[in-house]
Amino acid sequence: MPPQRSAKAEKGADRAAGLSLPVLPAEKAGTTRIARSRNAPKRAIVLIIVQILIILHIVQWLITGTTTTPIEPSEAMEFGRSGIVNVGLIFFAVALLSTLILGRWFCGWGCHVILLQDGCAWLMKKCGIRPKPFRSRLLVYVPLTLAAYMFLWPAFLRLVIAPYLPELHAQLVPWELEAELTTSEFWATFPGAMVAIPFLFICGFAAVYFLGAKGFCTYGCPYGGFFAPLDRHARGRIRVTDACEECGHCTAACTSNVRVHEEVRDFRMVVDPGCMKCLDCVSVCPKDALYFGFGPAPPKEARLPAAKRSVRYDLSWPEEIVLAIVFLGCFLAWRSAYGVIPSLMAIGIAGCVTFLAWKFWRVMRDANVTFHRHRLRKHRRITAAGWLFLAAAAVATAVTFQVGFVEVTYRLAERADDRVGVPLEVAFGLREGEISEAERADARAGRRWYRWSSEIRAGGIGWPSPRQPIIDARRAWLMAVGGDYERAETILERAQRHYGPSEVVIEGLSLTLLAQGRPGEAHALVDSALREHRGYHDLLSRAVRGLAESGAIDEAIDLCRRRLEVFPDDARTLALLGLLHLERGQPEDARRRLREAIRAEPDYPGAYALLAAHQFQVGELLPARATLLAGLEHRPHELNLLERLVELLHHLNRREEAAAFESRLEDAREQALRGRMGRTRGVAE
Repeated sequence: MPPQRSAKAEKGADRAAGLSLPVLPAEKAGTTRIARSRNAPKRAIVLIIVQILIILHIVQWLITGTTTTPIEPSEAMEFGRSGIVNVGLIFFAVALLSTLILGRWFCGWGCHVILLQDGCAWLMKKCGIRPKPFRSRLLVYVPLTLAAYMFLWPAFLRLVIAPYLPELHAQLVPWELEAELTTSEFWATFPGAMVAIPFLFICGFAAVYFLGAKGFCTYGCPYGGFFAPLDRHARGRIRVTDACEECGHCTAACTSNVRVHEEVRDFRMVVDPGCMKCLDCVSVCPKDALYFGFGPAPPKEARLPAAKRSVRYDLSWPEEIVLAIVFLGCFLAWRSAYGVIPSLMAIGIAGCVTFLAWKFWRVMRDANVTFHRHRLRKHRRITAAGWLFLAAAAVATAVTFQVGFVEVTYRLAERADDRVGVPLEVAFGLREGEISEAERADARAGRRWYRWSSEIRAGGIGWPSPRQPIIDARRAWLMAVGGDYERAETILERAQRHYGPSEVVIEGLSLTLLAQGRPGEAHALVDSALREHRGYHDLLSRAVRGLAESGAIDEAIDLCRRRLEVFPDDARTLALLGLLHLERGQPEDARRRLREAIRAEPDYPGAYALLAAHQFQVGELLPARATLLAGLEHRPHELNLLERLVELLHHLNRREEAAAFESRLEDAREQALRGRMGRTRGVAE
C-alpha cells in the first residue's frame, strides 16, 4: 500500500511529479483490475423497457384519445391540493411503501431520469471523462425540502394556516375525495418539446458533468427526498459476509457515490440512503462477499454524523452557507422563468450554476485547481482552460441575474396591472367614466415594469418567450388607461408583425382604432379576422355585444352572416345569430338558428341554454326541460345547463327531480372553481 501523504504534500502535488512511488509487482498487477459490473446490462435493459412502456402509453393516448392519468409521482400533488386520487398518486404510494421493505430500489430500477443520467455518464466515460461527485452538507437537503413543498405544504396550508385567514381559505381549491383515473388531456401537466429537450440536457448531461453520476438525484429529485428517509428503515439492504477483504472494488463500481467498503466494514451493511440498490457492487466483488438480503435494521449509530466520518466534503461551512443562499437565489430566478421553466428544471440549473460559482471562487482563491482532466490554475497562474472556465461561469451567473431581474419586474408589473380596475370601454373612451389618480399611477408603473420584462427587440432585457404577446397586450391596455392610444396601436401592430395575429391583439387594435375615431377601420379589421380564423369566438362575442349595445343589431346580424358564408357550420356563430333574432323580435328565425347550432355541434351547451331560455320565456316549460336534458346528455356537468334545469324544475314543482340534479350541480360548481383556480402543473410545477 502506498505511504500516507501529508497535507503539505497534498498541496504541493505538482512539485512532486518526479517522486518515485511504490508499485505492485508485475505478477500481482492483474489482481487489482476491477471487473465490469455484470448487473449493469440487466439494469439497462429494465430501464429501457420502462422507457418503451412510457412511449407506448403516449402512443395509446394519441390513437384512442383517452388513457390513464400520467403514471408520474408529481401527479400525486393533486391529492393534497384538491383531493383527487389519480394513477400517479397510487403509483407513488406503492413505490414509497415498497421502499420501506426493499430500500431505495425504484431510483435504480424504475426511474427514466436515471436512464438518462447513466447514459450520459457512460458516454462521458467513453470520452475519458469521469464525473466526480460534488459533496455538500446543506444542498443534500434540497430534495427533501422540495418534496415537502410539493406534497406536504398544500395540506399544511389548508389545515393549519388557512382556517385563520378567511381570504386565503376562499382562494383555495375545494378539497373533496374524488377518483380521476383516466384523462383525455394526457399532456396537460407536461412541458412541450421546446422545454423538454433543454430539461433533459440540464438534468442529464449538465447535472452529471458538474455534480456527479447521480447529481440530479442527490441535489434535485423531490421524490428521492422521500425515498431516502424511508430507506433508513428498510430491512432489504446490501449486506456482507466474512469473506470481505476490503479491496474497495465495490466502492469503485458504485455510481451512487456510496463508500460501500467502509460501510460494510463499520455496519456489516450499506446504510447510506443514497444507495439505489443497483447491485453493481455485488456483481464486481471478487470474493462474492456482498449480497442483497433481509435482516436487522441499521444500528442507531449508523444514523449519526459519525456514520459519515469518511466523507470528505468539498465545502467549508462558510462556503456551505453562502452557496446555499446562491442556490436558493438561482432557483427562485429560474423557477417559472418566462412562464415555461418547470421547478425540476430550475433545480437542475440552480445546482449547476451553484457549482460554477463555487469553482469560480476556488479558481480565484487557490493556488492549484483542477476540473476533470483540466488544470484551471497551476502554481497560482490561471491557465487557458481556467480563463475559459471563468468566462463560462461568469456568463452563466450573468444570465441567471438577467432572468431573475426579468421575473421580478414581470411580477411587479402584474401587481401594478391588477390594481387597475378600469372598465374596458372607459379605458378606450367608448363610455364615460372616472379613472382615479391612483389607477393612473399604477398604470404608469405597470407599463414601466412590463417594458423591462419584455424581450430585447421590444425595448426590454428579456429573451424571446411565449408570453411576450401577452405583455404587449397588457402594455397596450395600460397605455389606453393613460390615454396614449397611438402608442398602444404601435405596440399591438409590432406584436402582430412579430408573432402573427391573435384574438387579444386584434381586439386591442380594434379598440384603439375606435378610441381614435376610426370605426370603419376597426370594423373592417374585426370582420376580416373573423372570416379568416374560425376559433375567434371571444372576439366575435365581444364585437356582436358591442354592436348590439350601441343599437346596431342589423350590423351585428350582417357580421354573423358574413362569417357563416365562410364557416356555415360554426355553432357559436349560429347561436349568436339566433340570439340577435330574439333581440330583433323574430322568434321563428331564432329557433331555426339555435336548432341549426345544436345539429352542427351537439355538445355546445350555449345553444341549448339559449333555446331553453326562449322556451321558458314564452311559457313552453316542458319543451324547455326537454331541451336542457338533451344538452346534459352531451355535457353532464355543464354548470349553466344544470342551474337552469334546477330552477325550471322548482318552477314546475318537481322537487324530487330537482333534488337529484342539485347534487350534480354542487359537483359542477366545485369543478368550475377548480378550473378557474388552475390545476397543478406536475413536472412543470
